[in-house]
Amino acid sequence: MSKIEKLQQISVDDMLNSLNTTVDEVLCGKEKKVVSVHLSKAPNIIEWVIGREFLAQPQLYKYKRQYQVLRDFFQLRCPLCNPKGEEDVWEKGKEYLESENLLIWSEKDFDDKCPRCGWTRRELEDEELLRRYNTMIGCAGMRSGKSMTAAFIASYLEHNSVLIENLQEFFGVIERQRMECAFVATTATQTKDTIYDTYASLRGASPWICKYIKSLEERQKNNELYKEYPSGAIEFREKRLFMMSLNSNSSGLAGKTRVAGFIDELSRFDLSESKRSADEIFSVINHSLLTVRAAAREKNLPNWVGLMICVSSPISENDKTMQMLKVGKNSKTIYTFHYATTQFNPTITTEDLAPEYEKDEIMAERDFGAEPPGGKNPLILHWKDWFEKSCNYALSPTANFSPYYPIDQFGQEYVAIRLDNLIADRSLDYYISIDAGKSGDSFTMAMGHGVEEPDVIGNKLVTVLDFIINLQPTSTKIAYFKCIADILKELQKRIRILKVQYDHWQSESQIQELRDIGIWAEAYNMRATDYENIMRDGYTGRLRLLPPTGDPMNDNYKFMTPETKYWWEARALDRSSDLKRVDHPSGGSNDLIQVVCGVHRLVVSSKTVNPEDKKEKTKHQFKKWSNRAALGSSGMSVRGLSRWASKRDVTYTGKRNIYNNRKGF
Repeated sequence: MSKIEKLQQISVDDMLNSLNTTVDEVLCGKEKKVVSVHLSKAPNIIEWVIGREFLAQPQLYKYKRQYQVLRDFFQLRCPLCNPKGEEDVWEKGKEYLESENLLIWSEKDFDDKCPRCGWTRRELEDEELLRRYNTMIGCAGMRSGKSMTAAFIASYLEHNSVLIENLQEFFGVIERQRMECAFVATTATQTKDTIYDTYASLRGASPWICKYIKSLEERQKNNELYKEYPSGAIEFREKRLFMMSLNSNSSGLAGKTRVAGFIDELSRFDLSESKRSADEIFSVINHSLLTVRAAAREKNLPNWVGLMICVSSPISENDKTMQMLKVGKNSKTIYTFHYATTQFNPTITTEDLAPEYEKDEIMAERDFGAEPPGGKNPLILHWKDWFEKSCNYALSPTANFSPYYPIDQFGQEYVAIRLDNLIADRSLDYYISIDAGKSGDSFTMAMGHGVEEPDVIGNKLVTVLDFIINLQPTSTKIAYFKCIADILKELQKRIRILKVQYDHWQSESQIQELRDIGIWAEAYNMRATDYENIMRDGYTGRLRLLPPTGDPMNDNYKFMTPETKYWWEARALDRSSDLKRVDHPSGGSNDLIQVVCGVHRLVVSSKTVNPEDKKEKTKHQFKKWSNRAALGSSGMSVRGLSRWASKRDVTYTGKRNIYNNRKGF
């Protein structure tokens, strides 16, 4: 039959096709009786949800975004028989939704099929008119109904699974293999109270499922066919199928064969390397689906097989859900959606949420607008405003660098960079901040200087960023520390470096080397106040930072340039609950924004406390107390003076007006 003939043919038989299951000669107690049960297969998930004999939830047409997500995830909308450009149904009425031509199940073709044009799903996929998704990443605001959407899918999967006579043969696994559908959240209690609880409530009110369970109960003795557990599990023993509410301990999740996995509130899992992290949980569930996904591909099984469903409200820009939304943009198997609460749930309006926005605009935008800040407790609340006032698009890096890979005498290869050229003002004082990462974190360095600019009530000190670089180690190549010292020596020949600041880790030997050649260097641990200062000074126009070369909001961090990375890191900075620490979120990084913050600290402190003045003050104060102690006058004792001197890195000899200065005053 030609394609044209198929387009002209409407198959009424396929529209009305159903799968009938008859249960005969069922033992109930000691008596033998015949029970006839008619169980129809739903044509598709939309019919499953709204059908009076199935899930009986016709309000789906009211919650149009849920309808759209289900329709598009299962790719039900026939691309040949529906108007193009009308895919979004938010403004559509019930009549339009009911008029859409959706694919329905055809037992004859063992595939979904359009009842109007006759094209099957496989034919439409071969023509690349439809996609076959096996993963859903959904991001929506709180109280939007996203968990209900996932519960609809779970009940549809149960409906299809129990209709299969031999589930193990269907999926191509060994006989009596245990099959699972897993519901996972950060804790077992949360799992049961969210997706699983919603799913359990839905199926408990479903006429179709209640009818099926009743038929099992009439057949069984001592729960050998079907059992529900108070802990949160449903067992179809005849099918060896388990619907399980599980916790986030991935060691307990591993090693199972699953037909589907549901992860609730994926954003709330830690971005760490622990076995309970978002990456680990996602990976374990995804791997457990490989067996049935392989069978689906080999046997052309229906598209409800091997699904991974993740729905969540966002927590931060760096959480797992937000990461997967970016991955899904370029994936043919991942379906994504991202909506605010008011774009997903038609019963909640902006007026309803106005009090939440008045209390805390940032958190309300995260929870209900589904637009998270950089971190869970962000340091920079209005990041876009801070960016606009801190970024100077007229700036460009004053130095260029190129990579090279030295090898030592024992064959160890390193990652290194060299200075190619420098365009700088020799009359200025420059400040450098370094974070010496060896193998995991980057080895980062930033240089800047201060300038006086006119302000409303006088001049203000502005920090100008000259360049920022990062030396990224690999699994086999560690950072070559010597190249940084070489760069600093080369810079010293061309500009006046007033001060170099190192992070404490791996820094002492380099500090000593720099001091030997006349570059003042010190170790310093960044404090929360240092980050708060750069945040405040950014809002007040006291920063002129290099512009990003990419998009710090959407680009992949791994491939960003240093000039883009530090903006991304700034947006993600988190404050601790006691406000005493500022750090990157779990699984993130702050290597580059830390050195930018270090440069700003050096510039500001250089103008508030002159190092030479500090030397003279210490020297004068030492002489004063030394004279008083030597003369026996009231005041500090000789012992006290020795302690005072030791804290200031000077040595008291016990003689009047004589001291040894270990810092070279």
